[in-house]
Amino acid sequence: MPQVAAHSVYYVDTLSDLPKSMDLAIVATTADVRTELIMSTIEHTDIRNWVLEKVLAQSVREIVELQKLLGGEQASWVNTPMYLWPQYLNLRQIYQVGVPIEASFEGFRGLACNAIHYIDFVSRWNGKAVT
Repeated sequence: MPQVAAHSVYYVDTLSDLPKSMDLAIVATTADVRTELIMSTIEHTDIRNWVLEKVLAQSVREIVELQKLLGGEQASWVNTPMYLWPQYLNLRQIYQVGVPIEASFEGFRGLACNAIHYIDFVSRWNGKAVT
């Protein structure tokens, strides 16, 4: 049997508590502090992969800054997994229509930030980036 590498999980209150390099960072802060936190983290720790919570940022300027910060060798993902959930995979198999598709989602609760899940889902079905 192959050996499993040891894993470590860090929950920290200050960046100085982080190791000098990490395979993955999950940043689940509010958008208003995310860009600054990522900038400070990069100055302290080499992180190879990032998972970022949505809403990603609060301005186009911050999005551009995040692209600069994370657009190099680092890989980053925004937490919008709806398209991977079994019920939506099943929908895609049942309704194999041509693209573009039109969709309407009604009756879901939550703030407008949750709409990004549906926007991401439909854009993936259509094979187009959200612009």
